[in-house]
Amino acid sequence: MNKLSRYLNQPYPLFDGPWLIVAICSLCVFLILAVFEPFNFHMRSSIQILILAGFVLTVFTGSSLVFVLFPKIFKKFYIPENWTIGKNIIHFALFLSLLGILIVVYDMVILTGLLFGTDSINILSGELLVNLFATFTTGIIPVIIITFITKNKALKQNLAEATRLNEILTERVRKQIFEENKITLTGSTKDSVSILPESIYYIEVSGNYINIWSKNNNIVKHKKLRATIKQIEEQLQDYPFVIRCHRAFIVNIHMITKIKGNAQGYKLQLKEITKEIPVSRTYMENFKKAIE
Repeated sequence: MNKLSRYLNQPYPLFDGPWLIVAICSLCVFLILAVFEPFNFHMRSSIQILILAGFVLTVFTGSSLVFVLFPKIFKKFYIPENWTIGKNIIHFALFLSLLGILIVVYDMVILTGLLFGTDSINILSGELLVNLFATFTTGIIPVIIITFITKNKALKQNLAEATRLNEILTERVRKQIFEENKITLTGSTKDSVSILPESIYYIEVSGNYINIWSKNNNIVKHKKLRATIKQIEEQLQDYPFVIRCHRAFIVNIHMITKIKGNAQGYKLQLKEITKEIPVSRTYMENFKKAIE
């Protein structure tokens, strides 16, 4: 259960270009119905063409509601920095469900009631399930396309930005000035850690403690201190090269050797450290400013 929770809470790129997504959804449904003619749908008369146009208009309306209107109404839910795999699944499940309901209304109420002159409309549960099944089966295709485009676009952007930042790291002449005086980091107890700020590799949250990885006499060592990362961040604010890059990490940018980009953000490779340090979307802008 914890693994599932961690997976669903992983960062994920939020879709952008909502009208492009609306167009993709409408075009996919048009092509599927017109070319493959599934679910006993046949393009053999002008009436069928009008029915097809109605289906496309219904999809256009539903996707406009979910991809254009909802992000404007529920702004707190659609914050890019807080978008996760779980939210993405909820969003697309809502999209397909709403689309299914609209298509059921169009198919069974408008078509059956108006086109064929039925006096009373009874939407049976079996017919409702059939329509919903058809919607999910057809709708999964544009969902896959949208997911691929969104993830690929985020990956390309982050890779390009990582390449640019790597060039800055390579060309930049860093002045490695080590402080003669150590600073003392304190936490929630009387315990403390004295350390040279320049010697820090990174700091990581570990439950109620933080692990401080640093270089001491050319040896990579780590010390544990009972403290919050916020407390440590405040104590290091006079050292602009030691920055917060993630809710669980602080990193010394002088120790970075390479920046790797992926769909979620960046991964940092440090000198003499095998662990890759993540840069989350929340801290991405501050990280880029520190590097530049």
